[in-house]
Amino acid sequence: MFLLGAALLLAGGQASKLLQAAPRYERVNGNIETVWQRPSVEPKGLFFIAHGCQHQGTDIFSQVELGEDICKNSNSGSCLGLPEEVHLRNVALSRGYVVMAVSGGSGRKSCWNLQGDAAKIAAAVKHVKDAEGLPEDAEVVAMGASSGGAMVGRLAVAESQGGLPHLKCILPEIMGTPFPNRGVPVLYIHMPRDTNTAFEVEEEIEDLKSRGIRPAELRATSLPVTAEFMSRCLAKEHSETAVKALSDAGILDERSLLREAGKIDDSLRSDESCLAELMNVAWAKHEFTGQFATEMIDFCEDVTASVAVSALGVSTERPWQMALTALLDLCLLQDRIMRDCRGIAAGSTGSRERVAAISGLARKQLWQESLVMFEEMLQRGPAPDKFLCGAAISACERGRQWLQAVRLLRLMWGDLRLEPNTIVYNAAVSACDKGRQWSWAVYLADEMDREAIAPDVVTCSALISACAKGRQWERALALLPDMAQRRISPNAMTYSAAISACESSNEWPLALVLLLDMCGQELRPDVFVCSAAISACSRGGRWEEALSVAEALLAAGEEPSVVTCNALMTALDRGGQWQLALDLLAAMKGGKGRSAVGFWASVAACRPDIITFSAAVSACGNAGAWQKALELLAASPARNLVTINSCITACAVGQQWRHGLQLLLDARKLSFCPDIISYNAAISACEKCGQWQQALALLAEAQAAAGPDIVSFN
Repeated sequence: MFLLGAALLLAGGQASKLLQAAPRYERVNGNIETVWQRPSVEPKGLFFIAHGCQHQGTDIFSQVELGEDICKNSNSGSCLGLPEEVHLRNVALSRGYVVMAVSGGSGRKSCWNLQGDAAKIAAAVKHVKDAEGLPEDAEVVAMGASSGGAMVGRLAVAESQGGLPHLKCILPEIMGTPFPNRGVPVLYIHMPRDTNTAFEVEEEIEDLKSRGIRPAELRATSLPVTAEFMSRCLAKEHSETAVKALSDAGILDERSLLREAGKIDDSLRSDESCLAELMNVAWAKHEFTGQFATEMIDFCEDVTASVAVSALGVSTERPWQMALTALLDLCLLQDRIMRDCRGIAAGSTGSRERVAAISGLARKQLWQESLVMFEEMLQRGPAPDKFLCGAAISACERGRQWLQAVRLLRLMWGDLRLEPNTIVYNAAVSACDKGRQWSWAVYLADEMDREAIAPDVVTCSALISACAKGRQWERALALLPDMAQRRISPNAMTYSAAISACESSNEWPLALVLLLDMCGQELRPDVFVCSAAISACSRGGRWEEALSVAEALLAAGEEPSVVTCNALMTALDRGGQWQLALDLLAAMKGGKGRSAVGFWASVAACRPDIITFSAAVSACGNAGAWQKALELLAASPARNLVTINSCITACAVGQQWRHGLQLLLDARKLSFCPDIISYNAAISACEKCGQWQQALALLAEAQAAAGPDIVSFN
């Protein structure tokens, strides 16, 4: 290990030299720890920063800036002033925002309570606006990392459900936002090494687009560890020495990138160390980053059109004109992007410039425009090379356009007489994977073999994933020994895809074997991999093994997601552990749950959703705890037929036929069409209570509506 503790500087030494007002600290309403700072110009609004777990609001300032007494008496007992937080704060101040932060959660360095803390933030925002003389309707930009990213997503729900008023945009980092967004534009900043978050972001962007809400994303990739980079934590004279020592020790590769995570130790706690934060940013897996501070604010200050479209129907003043203006603005913006990219492409016939133009559109999620530009390049000339074709196929991958990707591949082999390489095929296979076209993915992989184009780990991982999604689990798992024969070492994505195949095939023992093998390869399983393994155990009714995997996830230093919790909840349901299921739900809602330590304490940032409540209700229903099932149904944020059926089943087990019939009526009122499961459970409730007339009436109704089965007649 390489020790650099003696050379560390306080991150506060890097504070901006702008003549800002002194930072302020108050406990709003007696217990809401709030810090803020006014810019040197007239404020244009608020920039709210939500910390991650193991941090507090005071960490955006150093002890030098906020004062020793304040820091010692704060919730965390310190003010870390870490470099990324300080950089983001200074950029926001320079752009004219009052920067503020609040300490979330229930204790020292706690994760956010996604239910209770929204009201605290609203109170703190109001206090800061009043203290700084800002109008009540001053706009708020909300940024948060990890648990804080989920928290800012919570602020974007409808105001009637506790959303923050006058929210201009949200900027979640390294975290998805599984909340019903009321129309607030979202810019996701995430690190693709965190595959689970990358998947969540991809899904959420598609959902936001389908609802007319403006999404965007920025991907923070690995950064070279240079003397300039290190100088944010080390004295200048030590930075070059440090980088050379890291290179000599083999910790950095030839591009000055970290070879792996966790090799730097500066003798300080990881969540409190300037150097540790920088190394985490350089590795780019799961860390607060301020590198896109300017881009964040640019995004938020260019959202007028999207906000107007989202507000359609809210304003009483000619909403159709608002929508028309918004659409025109969006078209002009898109046209401007196209003109800029066309200008780049037309200004030079070089391959690099044309590839950059196509890739630039793809990164903005404009895959159709990418293909239009590619077609124009085909007509204008010169003839495209394999790199330009590869960029176009990658654009198709981003847009999940598998058919277009395959057509472009055929064009390369045919009219263009170009031989695609492994990278091009990887993009096409990945497009088929995202488009859930397993047979085409297999065909392209076979074509690579026929053409003697060597597959790599990306090819194999995408192929396994495609087969898993197509429920071709035997084919998917057969690819693992094939990789060994080709001497292709699996990576985290490979194992993730293979374990997902085990999940869909009820092969839970093999999922655990793969998880152990992954650890043996010194690959740390992330939350997505562990969630898939938990789901595999769930399908096999192995709740104890599922709980062990959940505990292992925490031991690996990963934070569970709501997907993890839902998988475990389902395992507890199928294992008959309804009391443990209720403990897990309580822990997710911010209570103590089973205990205040371990995995149970780590799930407070995971907001329960309809899947969570459905599994909990089902667990209670199968155990006959009908009263608890009804309580959960009433507390659920939404209802579906599965949840209602579970409650009716609980009533049947508990011989509560009246409650069962009432639930059947409620289902109709909520526009759900009761299915045969609904009727069978209600008939069973009536039968157990001797209500044969009601049972016969329900049987007749089932005959007309859903069609009875053998269970109905029994």
